[in-house]
Amino acid sequence: MGGIAAFDFGTWFDTAAVVFEITWGDRAGYPEYANVYVGDIFSTNLSDFTFAELIKNDLGSISIDLSSITGSPFRYVLLQDATAQNNGINGDGFEIDAVAVHPVPLPAAAWLLGSGLLGLVAVRRRFKK
Repeated sequence: MGGIAAFDFGTWFDTAAVVFEITWGDRAGYPEYANVYVGDIFSTNLSDFTFAELIKNDLGSISIDLSSITGSPFRYVLLQDATAQNNGINGDGFEIDAVAVHPVPLPAAAWLLGSGLLGLVAVRRRFKK
């Protein structure tokens, strides 16, 4: 109850995240909440993260739109249980089953630039001989 979990995905993301919440036993159907934060450095200090939104376990999975948050792309998602602060059930909290993000794709221009540079190096070596 009231815990914090931070996730490092090893890649950058900027458009969306999905949190899967699960409630066990007789607590199923009770409202549970979590604050979602995103950031580009790992820290245990909430001030190093940007608040994304407050989510509620209405569904099994909760989609979070990150495209309008300044500072993107991000690398870390931090979830803070906020059930008690939002009139949730005492003694119950937000249980995380999984978190997924959509990675930022490497632009095609970067691939073209890289292959062009390799081609120039090959041509230069050829004319040096």
